[in-house]
Amino acid sequence: MNITKVIKASASGAAFALIVSLGNSVVAKELPAGTVISKANIDAIKNDTFEGHRVADLLTERTEWQVRSHNLQIKLRNSEPLELDPKYTEATKKYSKNVKYDPKTKEVIGWIAGMPFPNVSPDDPDAGAKLVWNRYLGFPVGDAINYSKFAFLLIDGNTGLERVQHWVLTRYMMKGRLTGETVEGDGSILSNTLLFATYPQDIKGLGTFTTRYDSPKVEDQWAYIKSMRRIRRLSGGSWMDPIGGTDQLNDDVENWNARPSWYNGFKLVGKRWILAIAHTSAGKGKSTRGSWNNVADSKKNTMEEFPYVDLKTAPYWNPNAEWEPKEVYIRLN
Repeated sequence: MNITKVIKASASGAAFALIVSLGNSVVAKELPAGTVISKANIDAIKNDTFEGHRVADLLTERTEWQVRSHNLQIKLRNSEPLELDPKYTEATKKYSKNVKYDPKTKEVIGWIAGMPFPNVSPDDPDAGAKLVWNRYLGFPVGDAINYSKFAFLLIDGNTGLERVQHWVLTRYMMKGRLTGETVEGDGSILSNTLLFATYPQDIKGLGTFTTRYDSPKVEDQWAYIKSMRRIRRLSGGSWMDPIGGTDQLNDDVENWNARPSWYNGFKLVGKRWILAIAHTSAGKGKSTRGSWNNVADSKKNTMEEFPYVDLKTAPYWNPNAEWEPKEVYIRLN
């Protein structure tokens, strides 16, 4: 009940109305950074605010479900803008004015480098597609991606961490480059990607080499089959295959990996504010601790080795990170 409205509605009964209001409502408050949202307090604080946003409005349906049903804990941090390479910003300003979207082919025409569509109107019937192309072509990775060591943690939700796999991912951009010429080669290839396992021994060496074209043509991909000691060419549908026996698909690499025109279409539903993991604990994309630390054998497969995964609390796969308000687009595909 809103105290101000009650007092205005009945001046003669203001004292009684004020007493009733104080006894039956909780005044919302602004939460400080560092507050942890958990199933123990979510009902008590969901009407409070953080950076001016109501907590209940920042939680998506599935995020709230994970808090209530799967022990997800959300530690709040003050938001910071995402910093971009000045060369990326300059490329966007220089080249985006000549980029077009063809709704018939669902392809982008005229992209050279940077973000293809920096100003997307929500009234544009092709807004959803343009935003996905921004993610696909305009993802600010620079001239190459090099994850020289990353891990898949294979977790049982009842018992915890079961296995760890070590992998390497290297992607060399052939177009959209920000250093030197924007294109290497004849312009037909968008990128070349090498993905392979290094641990444990039974999968060490298993991997793929992928050539991605800047066209609707499906990727050329080859795999090294360790048990056969042979290289085999994969089918064009391998972009939806799982990686190394995990639940992650090739299309999940870097969150979105497939060419947008391979999908039937996209619809922009709107924009909203959510809580997201956008920075590490030290902020600005840097951290005083690693996401994967070198530890003694006695501390292997613990949170000391993988500090950003809550390996102590069931279901053992929740992120151990800080969350901040971010405005995002909502789309359907």
